[in-house]
Amino acid sequence: MGFWQKAKNLWSYRSAEMSFTDLLKYYGSFGHWGVVGTSPNTEAAPRDFETVAHDIYMGSGVVYMVAQARAKIFSEARFKWRRVNEPATPFNLFTSRGLDLLERPWQNGSTSALLMRAIQDVDIAGNFYCVRTTDHQNRPRLRRLRPDWVEVVLTKDPTVATEVDVLGYAYYPGGIGNGEPEYFSAEEVAHWAPDPDPRAQYLGMSWLVPVMEEVMTEKEAQKHRRNFFRRGAQLGVAVTVTKDKAVTADKMRQFKEEFLSKHQGARNAHEPLFLGPGADVKIIEADPSTWDTRSISGLAETHIAGVAGVPPVVAGLSEGLSGSTLNAGNYKVAARGFIDRTIRPLWHSFANAIEPLIDPPKPRKGNGSPARLTVDEREVSVLNDDRLEDADIMGKHTTTFNTLITNGCTFESAQEYIVTGDFTVLKDSGYKSVQLYKPGELLSEKDKASTEESDTPNKTGGLKEGGQVDPVTEPTVEPPDEPTHDPVTPKTGEQPKKGG
Repeated sequence: MGFWQKAKNLWSYRSAEMSFTDLLKYYGSFGHWGVVGTSPNTEAAPRDFETVAHDIYMGSGVVYMVAQARAKIFSEARFKWRRVNEPATPFNLFTSRGLDLLERPWQNGSTSALLMRAIQDVDIAGNFYCVRTTDHQNRPRLRRLRPDWVEVVLTKDPTVATEVDVLGYAYYPGGIGNGEPEYFSAEEVAHWAPDPDPRAQYLGMSWLVPVMEEVMTEKEAQKHRRNFFRRGAQLGVAVTVTKDKAVTADKMRQFKEEFLSKHQGARNAHEPLFLGPGADVKIIEADPSTWDTRSISGLAETHIAGVAGVPPVVAGLSEGLSGSTLNAGNYKVAARGFIDRTIRPLWHSFANAIEPLIDPPKPRKGNGSPARLTVDEREVSVLNDDRLEDADIMGKHTTTFNTLITNGCTFESAQEYIVTGDFTVLKDSGYKSVQLYKPGELLSEKDKASTEESDTPNKTGGLKEGGQVDPVTEPTVEPPDEPTHDPVTPKTGEQPKKGG
């Protein structure tokens, strides 16, 4: 007996034998896995969300700059529908009432706020969960679920079974294991995990996991530089006192405290030093320019940005703000590569994840194909330069279209070729351009047409030899004959008498 048959036996909407919540509890309570989820039939993101958010995401300037470079561009997208059998062009995108849920996902919310929340959760925890509910006015709303408080309830233990599906989601407000969870079906939750976790079946992985060492290295280099300025703007000072019985340990401690209070710290840097007899100072020279912390930090920054899919010049990191990388052409290529390799895959995967929660549009007349949620990139600021190239491409398409028509292709086939790029759709209209005739061919055809026209008899029917027509003469109009009968009076019909 399969799983769904068992589920059907355990739970039915028509009977009150077992609710859907009880069903999720039943399949999520077998034993304790202890690795990813709380049981073999559950999966959950790592419980270190607070630590990563505070110490890594918020505690590292490099990580935050890279994450913001991803989020700022990602959140500029707007969503539209497109029929699956139509070309992927901006002219085939359309809206519907169902997209209002993305425009106002919650009170005072917007599409940009939804996308910012989504990519922030993915950056920190690798997963974004969103459930569709209603507000107090029964309006549809989207609710974000904190990723480390969510467990994915599976039909079977993925360590011992192959056919494992998502049965639902358990949400623990305050943390997993804290009180009774709220259960949602798989159809009610949008789960976005763009980078799959190799240790789990359905969970995603944060891009911060592979760069934890680089993040710690960069933070240690910052701490090293900070300590240099905090501890006297130099590595240290060695003070020696001439050996004397009068110099006791207490006097030495007192001398140390007075010396440090007057000469330690950045505010006392470059102050003149006065010592009593018997004391000698040796300064250990320190030149920060000889340290290699900058190159170490630069290498760590490059690794962090590379794993996140953000070019250093786009994120504004030090490695991207020197040399030829600042050239306009190089920056443009880097920004376009960032959009193509990082942002567009994120847009498409998010659209696929959120689409089940959106009411689909109604089929249009003459086109019953289903519609798919896609991204309208025309409002993305970084793609403004691409519009100039699009205009140039459109101009070339127009030239090609005009060339096809003037060379004998039908209007419809030329239009279809511009859209599909398939030469086999071109059809002959029967009208040739003058450039397609052989030399003299067009003139001979004109002569032939002229001859055929001249061979037609004129009104007089006179033809001369060689097809020449006699000049047309005006016909002689003779006056009508006089009537041979007497006129008749119109009223009486009688003939008038002669002479009177």
